[in-house]
Amino acid sequence: MRLRSFVRVLALIAVANKLSAQQAWNDQRTLALVQRATERRANQLADTALVDYKATAHGYVTFLAQFGEGFPEPPKIVKADELGLEVYWRAPDLSKQRIMGRRDTLLLPTDINYHRDHLGIVQNNFRNI
Repeated sequence: MRLRSFVRVLALIAVANKLSAQQAWNDQRTLALVQRATERRANQLADTALVDYKATAHGYVTFLAQFGEGFPEPPKIVKADELGLEVYWRAPDLSKQRIMGRRDTLLLPTDINYHRDHLGIVQNNFRNI
């Protein structure tokens, strides 16, 4: 009986430690790193000679899944979305995206849903508006 109680206490401690580790992802060190990255990106965007640009973009979003105990097989593609865009930007803060093509491929049964309009390029560094 004492052994069972001991094992339960150890299990509770392990769960508590895991939960506290999950809570620490947003710690001061992480926030400082994000702040430095944001400042650096803002400096890169500060090219005052740049008046406008037009670009094309092509990319994929894939949802992968692994099956079986210990995941013995490599991941399999469940769903893949392909997107082709034209991207426009003009100083000081005008931007536009035009979807030129979109393909949705479902390879395994799923009910995955998301906003397809979010499959785009982020411009202007997520400004505070």
